[in-house]
Amino acid sequence: FAAEPDDRFIDPAMALKQLKDHYYLVQDDLQLGDIVILSDADGSPFHAAVYLADDLVFSKNGSHYLQPWSILRMSQLKGHFSEHGPDWRVSYFRRNDF
Repeated sequence: FAAEPDDRFIDPAMALKQLKDHYYLVQDDLQLGDIVILSDADGSPFHAAVYLADDLVFSKNGSHYLQPWSILRMSQLKGHFSEHGPDWRVSYFRRNDF
């Protein structure tokens, strides 16, 4: 929700560093703007989205600039990544300064 888009987050290493340095894990009471991370069984993230409310997230499925951002239900988002098998997990993170 920054005023200016930050294209540095295209780099996975930079995005992970920002997540580790500026966010903390939350278990419940999710809030608008929390980051939703989908991770493989070994803990490697493969997708991120933004929590909106209830069961809705804001996600960009695909890296090409023509693929739009969309509002999805979590079940829809999870369905996009069913090829990762049954052992992946969902985690939620919140900025340290909120």
